[in-house]
Amino acid sequence: MTARARAIARAAALVVAAWAASSGCGGGGATGAGTRPSADPGMNVADLVALADSAVARGDADEARRLLDRAVSYRPDDPAVHLGRGRFYAAIRRYHDAKTEFDRAATLDPASPEPHYQLALAYLAAGERDQALASLQRATAIDPEHAGARAALSPLLGSRYEAAGIPGDYARLAERPTLSRGELAVALSVELGADPDRTVWRSDEAARMDWPELDAAWGSRWVRAAVQRRWILPYADGSLHLEDPVTRGSLALLLARLAERTPADVAAGRSTMTFPDLGPRHYLGPAAERAVQLGLPTREGGRLEPLAVATGLEGLRALRGLARALGASPVVSP
Repeated sequence: MTARARAIARAAALVVAAWAASSGCGGGGATGAGTRPSADPGMNVADLVALADSAVARGDADEARRLLDRAVSYRPDDPAVHLGRGRFYAAIRRYHDAKTEFDRAATLDPASPEPHYQLALAYLAAGERDQALASLQRATAIDPEHAGARAALSPLLGSRYEAAGIPGDYARLAERPTLSRGELAVALSVELGADPDRTVWRSDEAARMDWPELDAAWGSRWVRAAVQRRWILPYADGSLHLEDPVTRGSLALLLARLAERTPADVAAGRSTMTFPDLGPRHYLGPAAERAVQLGLPTREGGRLEPLAVATGLEGLRALRGLARALGASPVVSP
């Protein structure tokens, strides 16, 4: 089995764990392996679905079906019931029926990523990678921070990134707690659709490209593309400092600059959005407002926290918003 096949197999294994986690039931709870918990007549629908999930985990399909039939008779329009039925059908490999149930749950609760996520897990169990990818993309479009969907996406996107010459672990950039300038450079090129093999000619000044650190950088071709396009600029000492972390304030300034607002515009602009940790005349105000409009999430209480280091997910969300604003297409669609 290849490394990529092993990665996909691990993703498929998430199905069992997700079913247990979503219901709050696991295989090692207080109920013994050979004991079947009884359904009290006064149980609510959530209890019935949880018992059905436990029955699925034990391999007791008849008990699970009975419990879910009872739940749906009580609450036919409860999305949680249809999620439970979807998990049941996926477990017994009736994937068409599982999709019907997950689609019904999505219709009943369009603001929830769970129906799409759990449908993706069923697709992974069935070996349908393309359909799983599409469902995971729908889940993360609703909730970009959905940990399960992001974890399942990584091995699926990794092969696509590698085919495009992008480091395969770029798919895990969103999981990183900090973002470096080198990683930001790669993300800029990938998300804004830069061609690393195309030379960009500028009439004003040729971009310096002889930094030794470029050759050793992670994703060096993509870092070069960002430097050549002046998306990443050297510091005053003439170095790129690719290993340095990116603060949220510096990311906001970069986003504002690339969104066709000059530094003078940023300094002179008047912000209408307020941040509790920035004064009304703070020089970062206009840039922070533009960055948040593009997709940079605020921190707790609507704070910008300009000195805090940006996470990988924050950087990607902001850059994908920038790409949309500029009409740019990413090298690989996430």
